[in-house]
Amino acid sequence: MEKSMGESRDWLVYDETSLTMFCSVCRQHASEDAKSNSFIVGTKNLKLEAIKDHESSKCHIQVKKRAQGKAAPENTAAMKALTSLKTAQLDEMIILFRNAHAITQKRKAISRLRMAMQ
Repeated sequence: MEKSMGESRDWLVYDETSLTMFCSVCRQHASEDAKSNSFIVGTKNLKLEAIKDHESSKCHIQVKKRAQGKAAPENTAAMKALTSLKTAQLDEMIILFRNAHAITQKRKAISRLRMAMQ
């Protein structure tokens, strides 16, 4: 369905057999406690005000974020934090292996590696 300003409401679906409309995003991604929401079950209230109310509802906004996260997980805050953590771990491993390599090249005891790490 279309917004009056030309923006798409592709999440809004009208079921001609039951004469109801529902939110496809909320229906697919909502938590169990939200399954009784009228836009998940299907509503016969076809007024624009009802659509705008659902569109700006906390439930719909959270579900849209969850769906976007599933579609592009690399853009989520959790994935960015994980990538940062893995980068830090990789940097630590690189330093550790460089030290181990340098110690073995100079034919020093590997016990010196522990001292180099401290």
